[in-house]
Amino acid sequence: MSEKQRSGVRCGITRRQWTLSALGLAGAAVLPACGGGSGDDDDDLPRLRFVNGTLNYRAVNVYLGSTRVLSGLENGGRISQIRTLDQGRRTVRMVNTNAMGEVSATYDFEPGTWTTALAYGPSTAKMLFIEENSDEAPSGRSHLRVFHADSSLGAVDVYVTASGVTDLRDEDPIVSGLGYDSDAAMDDPVVVNSGACRIQFTLADDKTVRYRSEPITLPSRSNVTLVIVPDNGDHTVVALPERHNGNRLTNEL
Repeated sequence: MSEKQRSGVRCGITRRQWTLSALGLAGAAVLPACGGGSGDDDDDLPRLRFVNGTLNYRAVNVYLGSTRVLSGLENGGRISQIRTLDQGRRTVRMVNTNAMGEVSATYDFEPGTWTTALAYGPSTAKMLFIEENSDEAPSGRSHLRVFHADSSLGAVDVYVTASGVTDLRDEDPIVSGLGYDSDAAMDDPVVVNSGACRIQFTLADDKTVRYRSEPITLPSRSNVTLVIVPDNGDHTVVALPERHNGNRLTNEL
């Protein structure tokens, strides 16, 4: 199975390692480590969660085929709980509750796999299926993928910094020039040291911070997808640890 399923060109990025400070801050959000996170004992069933990262669908009802499975999932990167479903080819629909409009796509859910269905984009929304079945990162490391799902924002440079860093002039981005809807930072995860950090981004080739997350802790051996989404005129980052519930990371600017 491919790293993710959708139409479009896929391309890779250079794998690199970015050293994080061992600094920790009280109250930092700790992302879950890898491993089973749904609380369900049936490991043979596929697992799926939904994220509303759209610009204009303020809330969506979610359907598997013709069956509604979730109501009123708000945008701004709200994340559903992880659920099980029957294996096989299924159509996922997210229907705007406030006006006409919906996005749908079909996906082959294989036994024992974990997937996120992300709705994103403006009025003509899209859907991305993110597979979450990676091998563990090495001890003391985390693997990060990044997807830019904010159609209101230009290309960005993404940074993982020590928790106390606010000036990016001497920092190097882990991902550079990432455009909206680009696959470039999804195919080959960036390797970072696990531990306390912040996620920050700027517009491409600019050191002015547009987003700075709350302090977070990346667990050892974790795999995390970061998704940049619009949030009521602002921007936020959704952190999706594989096989665990996700986190919307507060913008502290």
